[in-house]
Amino acid sequence: MISKIFFWGYRFVIKHVWILFVAGMVTAMMAGSAIAGPGGSPQFGVGQIDNSTDRFYLRNSLDAGQPDLNFKFSVGIVGALPLVGDWDGNGTMTPGFYDPATSRFYLRNSQDAGQPDENFKFSVGISGVVPVVGDWNDDNNWTVGLYDPVGERFYLRNSLSAGLPDFNFAFNIGVSGIVPFAGDFDGNGTFTIGTFDPMTKRFWLSNTNATGPVAATYVFSVGVATVVPIMGDWDNNGTYTPGLNDEATDRFYLRNANNAGLPDAGNFKFSVGIVGTTGTAGVWSP
Repeated sequence: MISKIFFWGYRFVIKHVWILFVAGMVTAMMAGSAIAGPGGSPQFGVGQIDNSTDRFYLRNSLDAGQPDLNFKFSVGIVGALPLVGDWDGNGTMTPGFYDPATSRFYLRNSQDAGQPDENFKFSVGISGVVPVVGDWNDDNNWTVGLYDPVGERFYLRNSLSAGLPDFNFAFNIGVSGIVPFAGDFDGNGTFTIGTFDPMTKRFWLSNTNATGPVAATYVFSVGVATVVPIMGDWDNNGTYTPGLNDEATDRFYLRNANNAGLPDAGNFKFSVGIVGTTGTAGVWSP
């Protein structure tokens, strides 16, 4: 499997077009019966994905240690990109894949080996698009989207099925090589989009899924050139804030505010001893 994804987060290289799965990529806390964090909300953790074996290693807390979950989910397609999201709205993030060659999504509702629970094609007829995932309409069910890096345009769909985009809009920053992601940046329950410049480590956030003004922009840097963005609700207050993952060292740098500053939510290494893994984050445990 290709190793350049992270979601959100998630990252995928058209160097550097990365995707957060989750964080995309992005991962989020959702209504459900997940582990309670300090604020009484579901607790985020981190993970590593081995792209050569399609094995997921997930940890239920934001610190160093051993994986709490370890499983393989594969669709047997070379070049498929791993995703994580809450596809069934139960509050727990589970795996998926996107095949860029066919524009097909393969999503599973449990953290184990098996067949995809959702298997559908979502295409906008543009080559080179990359996937984004999130809850675009605040119904607790994550769905999918595509980002066109050439046109800086997002195409988002509210159901896990083939069809037309429910949202189709440009978010123009005018910077080449930016990384798309999604998250709930204002705590209203709806995921919106953002972008990251890997050269300057600048984030741009939008609070609407429409063409419009930037809601926030800031540089969050830890002095490491090769970091990639990862978004999450690290302090369980309902709002997504930034993180950075250094894949060379498997180190995560997390921040509790959408502004410049130090990684106050976490600075730790989570490694499974495998070269070329992709970092991710999410609520893993029921």
